[in-house]
Parts: sequence; C-alpha cells; structure tokens
Amino acid sequence: MNVFLTLFQSKHSAKIKPILFIGAFLTSHSVMASGGHAHDVHHHKLDPGFHLDFGVGVQFVEANNPWPEARLQGVLEAGSEREDEAGLSVSYLELGASYVFDEHAQMVFKVAKHGLDLNPEIEAAYIEYTDMAVGSTNLDTRFGRQQVPIGLLNQQEKHAWLMGVAPIAMRAVLNDSWRSDGLNLHLETQTPWYFDIGAWANRFVPGGEITTTKINTYSVKVGWQDQQGLLNSQYEIGYAKLDVIGRALSTIGAERHTHSLPSCDVIDENRICFAGDVDLVNAAAKWKYDSYWLSGEVFYKREEGRLDSVFGVPNYQSEFLGAWLDFGVEMSQNLNGMLRLQHNLVNHQIEGVNAQLISDQAKISDSEDPLSALGVAISYQANKAHFYSAEMHREWLGDAQNNVLLLRYHYALSLR
Repeated sequence: MNVFLTLFQSKHSAKIKPILFIGAFLTSHSVMASGGHAHDVHHHKLDPGFHLDFGVGVQFVEANNPWPEARLQGVLEAGSEREDEAGLSVSYLELGASYVFDEHAQMVFKVAKHGLDLNPEIEAAYIEYTDMAVGSTNLDTRFGRQQVPIGLLNQQEKHAWLMGVAPIAMRAVLNDSWRSDGLNLHLETQTPWYFDIGAWANRFVPGGEITTTKINTYSVKVGWQDQQGLLNSQYEIGYAKLDVIGRALSTIGAERHTHSLPSCDVIDENRICFAGDVDLVNAAAKWKYDSYWLSGEVFYKREEGRLDSVFGVPNYQSEFLGAWLDFGVEMSQNLNGMLRLQHNLVNHQIEGVNAQLISDQAKISDSEDPLSALGVAISYQANKAHFYSAEMHREWLGDAQNNVLLLRYHYALSLR
C-alpha cells in the first residue's frame, strides 16, 4: 500500500472526471435483486427448440453538465460512443435468437443498437455445453463472443443491470462492460468452490477496439458461494493478462465523439496509441439476508508500455484503483431500492522526450483528487415484459460536481 500511495505523488498524475453509462433492460428480478451473479450462471434450463427475444429501452436524462461525457478525464481510454443524452430518447434496441438442442447444449446470438445514431453491435454469439461430468465435478464450456468473467457485475449483460448507470471503476477499467471472442471453461465442484479459465482473441481491449484473430488475453477466476447458511454469500477473485497491441485514444478535447476510433497506423496530433501489458485484478463479494443485500467490487488495473504520439514515444506506466459498494432492499416482490457509494484513484507516470507535452495532449495531467459518487435507484418490475426505474446520482470531481437524473422504461418480448 505504501508503494501505491507513493506513486500517487507523481507530478504526472491525472485528474479523474466521471463518465457514467446507461444500462438497460432488466431480465431477471431474482438475480438483480440479489445484486450479483451466481456461479451457476450457465445453467439456463430452457425448452428445446428455437427462441426469439426482443427488447427496447426508453430513457429520460437531466443533468447539470453533459452526461454521459465523451471521455473519462484522467484515464487513458478511448471514450464513450455516446455523448450527452439529455432529454427523452430511445436508449437501445436488441434482438436475440437462440437454439436449444437439449438441456445441456445451445447456440446464442444477440445484436443490439445503443442510441439511434450508432451502428448495431454483435453482443453475443456463442455455443455452450454445460454439465459435462469430469470426475466428481461439472464442466461448462462456452465458445464465441461473450462477457469476460471478470467481476460479478460484468458477468451480467449491461442491459440487465438494476442500476442503469455503470460504476465509475468499470467505466475506467473496462470501458463500461467487457466482452470478447474466446473460450471459457467453468468448473463447479461438489464444494462451494468454482473456477474459470479463459483464452481470448480480444478485439475489445478495454478502452478501444483492436482487430486481431490471435489469442492475446488470458483470464482466471476463483469463486466461493454458500447458499445454505444464514447469509447467501459469494466471493470471487479474478485476474486477466492483456497484451495490448495498440489502443487508440482520441485527443480532440473532451467533446470528441468516438463513433470511429482513430487509427494507430496513422500518426497525427489527434490521437495517442498505447502498446504494452495490462494486468487487471478484481475482487468481488455479495451477501443476502432476507430481503436485504450488500455487494461490492474492487478493480485494480496496471498498465506498462509505451505511448505513441506525434510528439514522441515515451515510456508509460499507470495504476487505477476503484471500488463501489451497493446496498439493496426488496421492498416487495416487484419493487426494489438500491444505494451505491463509489471512490476511485488514478496515477500516471510518463518518462521520455516531451513527457509533459504528451501528458497534456492525452489529458492525464494534474490528477490528485479522487473521484467519488453517490447514487440511489428505485425500480419496479410490473411483469416479465415491463420494467420502470428512477435513479439520482451526485458526482464529486474535485472542485466540480454534477447531478444526474435518469428515468427508464424497458419492454421485453420473448417468443418460444
């Protein structure tokens, strides 16, 4: 800890500003009320045959300052594809299809469009086989595009988050939510322990898209869950190692849209590219008692490599430490309340020619103040098709503040 605190005294440290994102459609009341994601996530016992799902979200946003922001200041990431969304708008459209062969095997495909001015995204495209007996354990395999199993909240599709605003730590570390193309193995034992290991041709390195077809990321996870005791509790520790070939960052002010990320192949004053190694660690826990639940996560990310700028190619190192704590209550079968507290710190070190100039260009200079936020939300699931929520957030950004009001309505249709 002393080493970490010492790093924050660097003259090249960078000030954080928040960027919070819209989540979407609540698909499971029981999972969301517990605020987490059980380690039997793969065990969806669906009826064999073809399944079709459709979802649409509508939102209203009011804030003192633009929200979401185009870039999270103080963090070397690409930035949001969605900028200020004040007023009434369609937040997302999604269409999913799956074919269930039997109780163990299925194929899943889902495409979504976030905001009317953005291109559709393939959010899921995988095949899955569950409950393969390996001695006294069960092995689940999932191959294709999927959520990378880092953190409890990231294992849920962001369309299924109870609170529509993403935690700041996930915004800074995962660029909101992290999915990738690869193979994940999930092993469940006869004890509360479970394990994951994954290998990824990661085209969605957090903070920017990279076109690659080779394995460049590995992940492991250890978890423990007890559903029999007084507290329904779950704990996880996850680690990912990323080989970042080149992550492009737009530097045209905080107002910059990132619908098209700059190319790392073309050197100009409007972009900086990071290449190097990234170590990502997550610790997460949740507890549920009666109608109350408590959950929290900590993200730590360390980056080391080089920055490619029109002004030079200096050595670069950064550390990010962020955490949040959620407290929730099921006020009735369909009504839920939630409180979220957040705190985040960031540090950057640049060494080489024009280090300060490049730090200013990347907007990661002069960061000594932590980023904190407080949010409350109330949600009502009328039935499986209709979901309503209202949430308020207050962000403290050093000497700046922002108040955000978010109202959401989501509709879901499933055809079996």
